[in-house]
Amino acid sequence: MVSHLLKSAWINIRRRPMQSTLTILQVALAVACMVSVASYRMNVSAAVGRMKASTEDIVIAIGGTETRTKDGYMRSMYDIFNDDDIAELSAESSLVEAVTPYVDSRGIEAEVDGTLYRISSGASVGPGYRGLADLDMIEGHFITAADLEAQSRVVVVSETLAKILFGEGPYAGRTLGLMPEWARMRFGGDEEGAVPVTPTEYHVIGVYSDAQTRTAIMRARGDVAIVWPVTADPSEVQRPTSGWMGMSREYPYGTLMIKAAPGKAAAVRDRIVAMVSSRPCPESLSASGGGVVVGGWVEGSVSGSGDAIESPGQSEEEESGGASVIFEDAEDFERSIGSSVDTMTLLLGGATLIAVIVSALGIQSAMMVNVTERTREIGLRRVLGASRRSVVAQFAVDAMMLAAVGGVFGGLAAFALYPYLMDSVFSELGAGWLVEASTRPAGMAIFAGIAVSAAVGALFGAMPAAQAAKVQPADVVREL
Repeated sequence: MVSHLLKSAWINIRRRPMQSTLTILQVALAVACMVSVASYRMNVSAAVGRMKASTEDIVIAIGGTETRTKDGYMRSMYDIFNDDDIAELSAESSLVEAVTPYVDSRGIEAEVDGTLYRISSGASVGPGYRGLADLDMIEGHFITAADLEAQSRVVVVSETLAKILFGEGPYAGRTLGLMPEWARMRFGGDEEGAVPVTPTEYHVIGVYSDAQTRTAIMRARGDVAIVWPVTADPSEVQRPTSGWMGMSREYPYGTLMIKAAPGKAAAVRDRIVAMVSSRPCPESLSASGGGVVVGGWVEGSVSGSGDAIESPGQSEEEESGGASVIFEDAEDFERSIGSSVDTMTLLLGGATLIAVIVSALGIQSAMMVNVTERTREIGLRRVLGASRRSVVAQFAVDAMMLAAVGGVFGGLAAFALYPYLMDSVFSELGAGWLVEASTRPAGMAIFAGIAVSAAVGALFGAMPAAQAAKVQPADVVREL
C-alpha cells in the first residue's frame, strides 16, 4: 500500500515537471531559512552551555551598586580595589589561581610611522590577565610585575593587530605611539589655542595568537587587541595632572578579574565581599562613561527602565552605607546572549514564517490543479468502492512527497545559506560571535525542517482532496 502511494506520488511529480520544480524551490527556500534560524539558536545555546562549563571558576568583581530591572539594570560604579587586595588574593593559592585589575580603554589610537590607527578595544591589565584570558604567546613575553612596578610603557598586542600596524615580523622591540581618541579631539584640533597632541611612546614586548579560542567571558567584554600595564595607562598619561585622581589614589581599580581554583568561585566571592565590607562607600563615583543597557556587560554608570527587582550583585553593606561589590558571571552573560538570540529569532522568524506560508500555499495551489484534473478519476475510484479516506490519503502522500523533496533540498541549501548569514546578519545583529557558535547548520534543525515541510505539505495537500472526495458515486455514474 505504501509503495503504491509513493509510486503514485512520483508519477504525479513527473506529470507536471515545471510546476513541481517551482513548488520544490519554494519549499527549499523556506526550509533553508527555517533551518538557518533554528541552527543559530541551537548552536548559540550549545556554545553558551560550553562557555558556562569552562568559565564557572571566573569571577569578575566590580565596585559599586546595582539595581536589577525587568528590562536591564541601573548600575553605579566606583573604584574600591588596590594593589594590597591583589597581593592578598594572590597569596591565597588554595582559592585563587590568577588575579588582575582590568580597565577598559575604548577608542585608543596608535601611531606608527606617521600613520594613525584607531583601535576599537584595549585594556589596562596586570600579569594575571594572561592566565585568565588563556593567551598563547608566540613572540616575546607578557607583562610582568617588574613592568608594573617600574610603570614601564610597554604593550602586548595580538598577532592580527601586529600585522596591521607593522607588516612583517618580528614585532618584539618595535615602538608605537598611543593616545586616547578623546585627547586628540580635545587638544589637537584647529581651534585657536589648541594644544598639539603627541602620542606617548610604547614598546612592544610580546605578541599573542588570536587564532585560538579564548575564554568567552573575556570576549564578552570586548575582543581586546592590545594591553598595557595598569600603571602606564595611556589615558592616564594624557590627562592633566592637576585635579585628576590618577593611579596614586588609595583605590585605583574598579574591576578585578579572578580565576578561582576549581569549585572555589563562591568562596572567592565571599572573600571579596568581606574584603571591602569595612570600607566606606565613596561619596563621589569615579566610574567613567554611562548609558542605557538592557542585560548587557558594560562598565560605567548604567541606567535602565522598568520595575526594580532584587539584585543578586548587591551586598548587605550597601544598606548600611558601606562599600559594596557587584559580581558578573556566566549567568549574566547567558541572559545577555539569550536576549540577543530572542530578538534575532523574532526578526528572522517572522520572515521565515512568511516563506513557509507562501510555500504551503504553493503546495495547495499545485494540488488543487492536480485534483481538478483528476476529478473524473476520483469519481471512478469512488464508484469502484474506494473510501474517502483512501482518496485523501493518496493526494496527501503526493503533496507530502513533493514537500519532503523540497525539504531535503532546503536542508542541503542551508549548508551554504547558514554560514553566509553567520558572517553577515547574525554577526551584525546577534551575539553568537561572543561564544564562537558553530558555523555549520545543526543536524537536528535539518531533520526538523524536513519533517515540518512534509507535515505542512500533507496538510495543505489533503485539503483540496478532501473537498473532491465528497463527490457521490451516483453522480459520477449519471455523468458516464
